[in-house]
Amino acid sequence: MHLLLYLFRHIIQSEGPRALFKGLGPNIVVVHILSASCAGFVASTATNPIWFVKTRLQLDHASKDQMTVRTCVQQIYKQSGLRGFYKGITASYFGISETVIHFVIYEALKRKLIELRTAHPTEAKTSRDFVEFMLAGAISKTIASCVAYPHEVARTRLREEGTKYRSFWQTLATVWREEGRRGIYREFLQQVND
Repeated sequence: MHLLLYLFRHIIQSEGPRALFKGLGPNIVVVHILSASCAGFVASTATNPIWFVKTRLQLDHASKDQMTVRTCVQQIYKQSGLRGFYKGITASYFGISETVIHFVIYEALKRKLIELRTAHPTEAKTSRDFVEFMLAGAISKTIASCVAYPHEVARTRLREEGTKYRSFWQTLATVWREEGRRGIYREFLQQVND
């Protein structure tokens, strides 16, 4: 204990109190990325059956006899067992990358904004500060969504009943081959245009 106190005192006297926190930023970023990824993995695994049934019900809108949740669950279980509820789970796992990309870009933009504030200090916070951080969030989320969006297409196609799609990568390759870039981003472009 005495040695530890001596080391703390020595670091503070020779390098200043900030030296105690050197390297903490990258560690915190890694910890946040890992914890967000783990949380996303657990959440995707736990909720995939719910989203799978929801997607099946949404895709069933054209049929004359509207499928109920109970009928949908029974049909999936009868056809594929418990594994059937996890079709498209790989695409959901790839969706975790969207959150990671979003926060990495946001943190980089936020750090630059803070550096600019430090270089050109103002007395009081203004609504401009709020707007700039909001824009940083919007820009980072837009970029992350554009980069990671193909996982949404793959996941939805994998959840369709009786389709030619078997796996995440095979689905993306098939859509790319048959429909090109527009197929990979079709739903995204429709959402933007709506």
